[in-house]
Amino acid sequence: MHRLTQPVHIPKFGTILPLRAIMKEEIYEKLVITLENLFGDGEAFLRLDTQTLESILFETLGGCDFEGFKEEVRRALSFFFSQRGLKSYIFFKSPKEIALKTKVFDFDSNVYTQLVLENLGDTNSYLIPANNKKGVFLLQDKVTAFIYDKLKVLGDEEEKKEVIRSILKLSLSLQPRDAIFFVSGQIMIKKFQEVEVEKERRMFDGIPEETLLEIEQKALQSGLKNKLYALAKQLSNNELSFNRFDNLYFAKNFIQIFQEKFLTLLPPEVDSEEPLIKQAYANFLLRRYFDTLMLHLSKALLGLLVEKDRKAETFVRFYNGDISFSPEGKRFKKPDIIDSEGNRWNSATLFQVGAQRKAGLEKIQKNDDDIAKTKEFIDNIQAGIDEQKNFLAQKGEEIEKLEAEFRHMLDVSQQAKDKIFSLKRLHQEKKGTPQAQAIQEKINELSTQIKKLDKEDERVLGEKKKLESEIEKAQIKIVTLEKDKLAFEKKLERNLVQKSTLLEKQVPLDERYQVAAEALSKAISSFRGY
Repeated sequence: MHRLTQPVHIPKFGTILPLRAIMKEEIYEKLVITLENLFGDGEAFLRLDTQTLESILFETLGGCDFEGFKEEVRRALSFFFSQRGLKSYIFFKSPKEIALKTKVFDFDSNVYTQLVLENLGDTNSYLIPANNKKGVFLLQDKVTAFIYDKLKVLGDEEEKKEVIRSILKLSLSLQPRDAIFFVSGQIMIKKFQEVEVEKERRMFDGIPEETLLEIEQKALQSGLKNKLYALAKQLSNNELSFNRFDNLYFAKNFIQIFQEKFLTLLPPEVDSEEPLIKQAYANFLLRRYFDTLMLHLSKALLGLLVEKDRKAETFVRFYNGDISFSPEGKRFKKPDIIDSEGNRWNSATLFQVGAQRKAGLEKIQKNDDDIAKTKEFIDNIQAGIDEQKNFLAQKGEEIEKLEAEFRHMLDVSQQAKDKIFSLKRLHQEKKGTPQAQAIQEKINELSTQIKKLDKEDERVLGEKKKLESEIEKAQIKIVTLEKDKLAFEKKLERNLVQKSTLLEKQVPLDERYQVAAEALSKAISSFRGY
């Protein structure tokens, strides 16, 4: 059984130090010793939280804030956590407040692994053999629950799974080719059997082919192809990150990680199936879509290569066909990147084809953006034309109303003038009679009406003139807008012709890129370690 903690050795500076440096060194040593005394034990360590840590720091510093001792605090915490297989990240949020994050870097010897191992006992007695599957076991639910309960402080699920893998690897003395799967809340262990080297021996043996094909069809209907692309992106950023892990790690882990991740791609119809059946379905889908997933991953690697990621470049350079030796002195041959036509590729030629394709795609994207903007301009211009045409129609209706009103007033005015003419003749005849006065009053009334109508005529003519001016301006705007629209339509035609040319030029770039990605994919998948 592994020790929970390593013997504590606190590194010290030389003996001749300035007074303030001596005080800081004492703070560092005091803090490390305090943490070891209070939380050195594994169970006690689990109770250590940020608030408790802040109280310890505050007390150790004699009530002072952290401002003058940041480096000592950071060193002490880094040392304390590193002794337990953890890397610590300390941030000072204020003079008396910190934020702490830890990440497991030693999965075999960290405090969580060792704590569970000390309390687990004989793990082999907790294994349940799977029916009709030699070397396949399920871990008892109560043991699984115990492990998860002890590791509940680990928030990162992937980190937690890696710790569990180390726990089981150590407690069960598993070999590198043995596999551990997490299926529907249960843990399955598959011990490598020599007969499995034969391709016909697969985990989905015994399941009718029509059932497997039906599962595949349902997975496709549930968006399997899009999920594969998303999975490759997620893997390349996390569990199989090309700029975090080396070729050996990838080679030894990618198959097992694929088997586990394909469980998440199963259709919902199989949720009620037993874990072993689920894994069988997942393995079948993996066999069918292994090349697809690997191709997505190789394209993700090419993307990093084009971005001049140094670790990705180192990863690709490994596949050069050379003979090499493992640290143990075992001789092995590195895969070579060779395409279907027998052409060899290396990091430089892969970068070149990836960069050319990326440049072509960027030109197409820029062209698409130009087309979209040009179409937007045309739409906006057309909207302006339509607005002006609606304005013309509205003002035309207003002019028609004014003209009708003007004609009506002319008629009324003419009728009044005709009436005055008649009344004047009658007034002449009735001159000197009592009726003459009444006739004169009527003439005066009609004359006043005519004067008012003349003023209204002037108003109506003025409004009509104003409307005609507005209509003329709108017509000029329409002519200008139609010229602009024509210019943008010609630009759109040029953009569309350019797009056709760019797409035509992109075809051989895409084809060459596909060939390169497939060659890289085969090289990566063919290396399984040494």
